[in-house]
Amino acid sequence: GVTGYADAAEPVANALLLGESDFFADIPVGLAATRLQQPVNEAPVATSIIDRAMIDASGFTEIPDLLRLVPGFLVSYDSGHVIAAGYHMLLDRYVRHQQVLIDGRSVYSPLLGGVNWSELPIVMDDIERIEVIRGPNASTFGSNSFLGVINIITRHASQDRGDYVKLSSGTNNYRNGVYRHGSNIGNLDYRVTVNYRQDDGFKNRYNGKQVSVITTRGDYLFDNNDNLSFKLGYSGGPRQQDNALYPADTPHHDKQTTAQFQQLTWQHNPSENNEYQLQIYHNFSHDEDNYPGTASYSGADNDNRAERTELELQNRIKLNKDLRLIWGGSTRTDSVASLFWLGTDNYKRNHIQRLFLNAEYQFSPQTLINAGIMYEDNETAGGNYLPRLSINHQVDKNNSLRLTVSKATRAPVIFEEDPYYGGAFNSAIDLKPERITSYELGYLLSNTDRSVSLDTKIYYDDISDLITYTSYASGGSLQYYYFENFDRAGIHGIETSLTWRPDHDTRIIANYSYTRINSTAATENSEYNIAFPHHLFSMLLIRKFSNIYKGSLGIYYRSETKPLARITGDPALLTPYTRVDMRLTRKLKFQGIDSELSLTIQNSFDEVPYSRLKNYPARQAYITWRANFK
Repeated sequence: GVTGYADAAEPVANALLLGESDFFADIPVGLAATRLQQPVNEAPVATSIIDRAMIDASGFTEIPDLLRLVPGFLVSYDSGHVIAAGYHMLLDRYVRHQQVLIDGRSVYSPLLGGVNWSELPIVMDDIERIEVIRGPNASTFGSNSFLGVINIITRHASQDRGDYVKLSSGTNNYRNGVYRHGSNIGNLDYRVTVNYRQDDGFKNRYNGKQVSVITTRGDYLFDNNDNLSFKLGYSGGPRQQDNALYPADTPHHDKQTTAQFQQLTWQHNPSENNEYQLQIYHNFSHDEDNYPGTASYSGADNDNRAERTELELQNRIKLNKDLRLIWGGSTRTDSVASLFWLGTDNYKRNHIQRLFLNAEYQFSPQTLINAGIMYEDNETAGGNYLPRLSINHQVDKNNSLRLTVSKATRAPVIFEEDPYYGGAFNSAIDLKPERITSYELGYLLSNTDRSVSLDTKIYYDDISDLITYTSYASGGSLQYYYFENFDRAGIHGIETSLTWRPDHDTRIIANYSYTRINSTAATENSEYNIAFPHHLFSMLLIRKFSNIYKGSLGIYYRSETKPLARITGDPALLTPYTRVDMRLTRKLKFQGIDSELSLTIQNSFDEVPYSRLKNYPARQAYITWRANFK
């Protein structure tokens, strides 16, 4: 398995309290950049890792909020259960420009793009780490790995033996309960996790949620050369729906969401330097959203179904001490049906085939070359070659430089290719894929005792053929919409991430990004230049006070911006916003049972809106008790 993570192999009971190894670990190792295990200072693109200790210390209750700990990420809310979390987000609540994976399984929506975070069949307590690629990564994961990749990795079943319970309760009707059981039968390690959570969303809105999740993972070791992993998951529950912009058009109502997946992964290692992996998975989601008409609106049948099935084979090979490579291919079928979005209850399908190759070559003791290419044949985008070339140079034992050039595409989703939207779209145009050429210069510092690490990059992204919608008049007062490759944008800036461990009991993670977007603004929906804040800052301070107490402080700042929706009369920009979160934990031990009690306070001071949809986050507080029964 991957090394370099302090708590990767520690018993869960020990993970309840930060130890020395949490703070003084080796340079983290990731897989998402090339599918090869690489220290982040040897990866071909800027990589951030959110480890288990950071997840716990943050106090966040939603997975996308964790991305505040990554430079260049904006987290905004369309409602209490629709979250837009994007790297250099381009004025799009669906965040179509990044790929999201869970254990190598793509959860990118084939209907609308992006990710419906609240319906994912995953429990935050089962996450081992999150690897975030800050830059195009299409040579590894294909189109839609356009601006970045989020790779969520769950814990191996052997790490979670015994019973685990977590109970949380707090303001805003927040409730969260987790029960997990893990054990082994011979060579089979397994776990089952059950989770229920709820909250009332933002105040003065009808946007609460109830989510029930059950997941199962099994890891079976046949022998030293073969192992099999299977994962199953289900998520479901009601979501409250309103319309913050035009309340009269959409009455308050509930929709029912359901999501499930099945995943099977087989690994075969015929030798120390050769590994095959065969993976197949299936995703299914269903939104049942029907609501009656009003005096000003005729109502809608907004049901939709989406499925994805993918089969993938890859082969990792170490040819000699200087050259490693991974190659493979996949075939995928996406199927979606929606009377409202597509005008039909019958499935519309998109077929995708891919071939890829990534190679790592140690050109000299100081210079490492990463080169990769993918060929993708996509029904909505045609055939495209997606290359990347990177050179990492070790200046000395503590300092290194990285220079990267890469290309990527974003294929139109099925709704963009064949839109309907209740009849408002009546023109389907043969869209081209969006394209990006990215240039990155990175500097990485890690001092001798690993107490300080710094990752800084400057970059320029040249983006063309951006897909935007606009309207035209037909038949007098009738107005229709259509998509077209209207726009071009350039994104440039600087990002830096600092990790400092001043002593064995303290860890500080600080991130800053400066971002500028210049665009052609061909339509009224193309204000990319103010869609993303110029300045983002985050800091997480983790402190172990004693063997009993530990605490954390999170500070999250964004400058003025204009994300998500806008209507006539709205201010030009949202004002700057600072969020302060605090968490204090006390370790408890009773009759040999390890447990802890924590108090978390979120958004301690301000009530500046997250987005332009009346989302005013009030101060939140909740108490959590969790325990491991071995």
